[in-house]
Amino acid sequence: MSACLEKSSTDQFRELSEEYLLYLKEMKHRAKTTLKTKAFMLESWRKYCDQNNIDCLYPSSMDIQMFSKRPCRVAGGGITERSASSQRNSLFALKGFFGWLTDWKDFESDPSRRTEAVAQKPPDTEQYLPLDLFYGLPLTTFEDVRLRFALGLGWFVGLRRSEIARLQCKDLQGEMLSIPRSKTGEGVSRKIDRFPWLQVSAFLADDHDRLGFPASEFRNHWVKLMTERVRQGDPTDSLIPDLTKKSITKLEPEGDHVEYLFKNAFGSKNGLPFTPHQLRHSFGNNMMMLADVERRPTEPQLKELMGHEKLDTLIKWYCNPMRSYKAVLDSEMSREVSKL
Repeated sequence: MSACLEKSSTDQFRELSEEYLLYLKEMKHRAKTTLKTKAFMLESWRKYCDQNNIDCLYPSSMDIQMFSKRPCRVAGGGITERSASSQRNSLFALKGFFGWLTDWKDFESDPSRRTEAVAQKPPDTEQYLPLDLFYGLPLTTFEDVRLRFALGLGWFVGLRRSEIARLQCKDLQGEMLSIPRSKTGEGVSRKIDRFPWLQVSAFLADDHDRLGFPASEFRNHWVKLMTERVRQGDPTDSLIPDLTKKSITKLEPEGDHVEYLFKNAFGSKNGLPFTPHQLRHSFGNNMMMLADVERRPTEPQLKELMGHEKLDTLIKWYCNPMRSYKAVLDSEMSREVSKL
């Protein structure tokens, strides 16, 4: 009789998953989006185990490794290979869960410890926009003025899409811009109150003018838009007119989020050849490439400007000497060829 009443491994897994998520919420103060992602990953693991006849509480390390490499379904049907970042997310979610079981539930061993890490890809240099591509756009004449705001905030300030969305008129105070940064580790927000937006954008514009691009023309237009918006708008209004704060999603009404502005810059479904985040990568790269060494920030200074939690992230993306040297050579070669 007791055997009949004994809970199945799947039922135990569900209960432990709920307890683990509560632990993350109450003890680790994880953000709602993080908890939602963890819950989705654990449920995906349970379904994967059911389909492949695996004990979801006592898998082998190979079972976990194969779960991380499971095919990914694509819209419209069909499957494709799962990206490296998605594989890492799957492994990270299960490592956290099984590590918790070992530390707090007295499970004998952690099978996730024997899994192989997914190799990190080197930074993609295509994430950095060529200056001629950006300044070749009709930057001061885009029909939707909100796009001009967003382009300047990405190119000259290096903001994330979500940070652009959360900016309010009160955040712009003279030469300083207060940027709401998400601190995902604790599920709270913090402010970077001392971003000298006028000075930094002037440094970049001067550097790009020197290379023959109309940078100051766009910067002056963008600065005028920003300052006039602050004078005319209420303090709690969005800095970009009629832009929803929830523009980090792609499910907002048409025209109300940053992604929509980029994807429909030239008309319906006729968008820009880059994403908002590529502007952020370009900002970091351009700051490290400033010709005037007195204006070029140190690595810790750029880390603060971009709101990175770790210096390693910045070094990975923007401080590779060989990449920077190659970019200078390519730029100089292009100018020489254009003279022929």
